[in-house]
Amino acid sequence: MIKMAINISKRFSMFTLITVFLLFYLIPFNTHAINISGTVYTDEGLTPMADGRTVMIKSNGAGNYTDLLDSGNGIYTIAAIPAQSNTLLTVFIDGAAEKGTTVMFTDGADINNLDIYQNHIIVRNCSGSSVDLFGMSRYDKDQDIDILFDADTAVAYTLTFLGQLWGDQMAESRVNTGSLPEKCQKGSATEYTFIS
Repeated sequence: MIKMAINISKRFSMFTLITVFLLFYLIPFNTHAINISGTVYTDEGLTPMADGRTVMIKSNGAGNYTDLLDSGNGIYTIAAIPAQSNTLLTVFIDGAAEKGTTVMFTDGADINNLDIYQNHIIVRNCSGSSVDLFGMSRYDKDQDIDILFDADTAVAYTLTFLGQLWGDQMAESRVNTGSLPEKCQKGSATEYTFIS
């Protein structure tokens, strides 16, 4: 009887270990997903981009969440993107001759106006946290040539824009950024060095 109880106990323990493993390692906890839509423009919000371009979203530098423009009005919609409050989203035109990038921290709610302007970098803030150099370096031109900026945190703390900067939510928590101008000239990449 005692041996039987020990065997049952071992089986129960193995079952418990397997269950715990499955729950904590295979089933993702705390996964909050949001839906994002917006319009891709060829200018500063007036002319929608033609069909055939792909919009990609990176959530904290990960994932490949995409939608193909095919409605004739430049609108994209991407569902079930894992994002909670203070998740950094990098949204850009992927694999096309046209380039455009929007970077923002989300507040964890659905977004229906995350627009992209061709040849612009739009920096937005919905969570109360300013986009900083370290956040932007999670997914930049080093990871994908379609991104219109390169954030270097290795040595010199530089941020190079390859398009026009749109927005004023840039901040850097570790170093003094000074103020960034609202626009940089396309074609002549302008570099900003953050002084510590």
